[in-house]
Formats: sequence, structure tokens, C-alpha cells
Amino acid sequence: ENKYLLDLKEKTYAERCKEQLQNHWVSRELVTRKPDDRYDVYHQVVILFTYKGIKMKSRLDMLVVDHQLRQIFIYDLKTTFDVEEFNFSYRKYRYYIQAYLYWFAAHKWAVRNGYEHYTVNYMEFIVADSRAKLAPLVRKIKKRNMLNARDGFTFQGKRYVGVDAAIEALKWHRQSGIWDMSRYNYERHGIGSIKVYEDEKSEINQHNVVPAAGIGIV
Repeated sequence: ENKYLLDLKEKTYAERCKEQLQNHWVSRELVTRKPDDRYDVYHQVVILFTYKGIKMKSRLDMLVVDHQLRQIFIYDLKTTFDVEEFNFSYRKYRYYIQAYLYWFAAHKWAVRNGYEHYTVNYMEFIVADSRAKLAPLVRKIKKRNMLNARDGFTFQGKRYVGVDAAIEALKWHRQSGIWDMSRYNYERHGIGSIKVYEDEKSEINQHNVVPAAGIGIV
């Protein structure tokens, strides 16, 4: 119960990944850090908190309190087959939402544990190759990333929803009981238009595209 089978190949990859993280110069200082007079180190920190009226729970892979710098650091471990292109995964899997909420949760944790005067840094991702063939990398969150995470952002014509909009959507779904359609489409009775993309606009303007039926586009 609450367990799954791990085949020998997966187990081997996991062991390689662990060994690499513990020994590679990029990651070893972070993943092997131990508590001492300067640092308090916590793993799998569960934090319950409320954000904009919604009860939430975050589980931080690693939280480090640096008493010398009076700062708190948050780390999250990710394994991927494309370490060098982590920005793609960051967008695709909405890791920015996780980064924002973990940072918010860490603030609540700091206040509850008497560290309200410590600076809570933005989260850092420790990115490892799933097969330990490529070197691990550390990817840091900046202030602008956090603003994007909160408010949403657009990349190459695609809109990525932010935390606040996602929370408002969740509230609407809970109140309405509608889960099979977005609020946007529901309020438009499920009817909408296909977006005209820039390359299509250019094609229409330059080549005067005519459908097969011979009717010109006005």
C-alpha cells in the first residue's frame, strides 16, 4: 500500500543520480550540507498556510537557515532528461507557481519559528540529469520571475497563468461546481473564435489567400 515497484534500471539510475549530486562540484556543497553553528538544515519541510483565502500545503525539499547572513534559502530538486533546457520544463510544468508558493510558505514558516527578521530568498532549483550523464545545474529565481509567477506572463504568443489568476479560477470552480470548462469559455457559452497568429496575418496580407471555394478573404 502506498508503494510502487521500481525496476532494476530505474533503481540504478536513481543511485547514479544521488551519487552524482553528492559528489559533483556544482551540487555537493548544497545537497550534503549539515547542521552546525552557522546553519540549520531541514529536509521535507511541510508548511500549512492560507493564500488569498485558500488553504494550502507546501513540502519543501530543503530549507537552510544561515544565521551568519541572517538569510533563509529554499531548494527544490528536479530530475529531468533535458538539464540544459530546464527553462522549457519550468514553463511546461508550471514550476514558477511552485516557486512562488514555496517562497510565500517559507515566509510563514520564518515568522512562526522566530526568524521574521531574516531575509527569505527566492527558491533555487537543483536540476539533475535523470541518468546522471549530464552535470547537475542550479537555477535561481529572480524578482522578475516572481512577479511573472504571481501575475502571469506571455512567451512566444502563449499565455501562462499566474498564481493569483489560478486562485481566482479555483474559487470560481468551487463556487459554481463547474469543473469541465473554464470560466472564460462558460461565460461565452462555449463559443469562441480561432486566434489569428502573426504568420497567418502576414500570409493573408502578402498573398491574398483564397479558399478552395474561390471566395476571397475581406
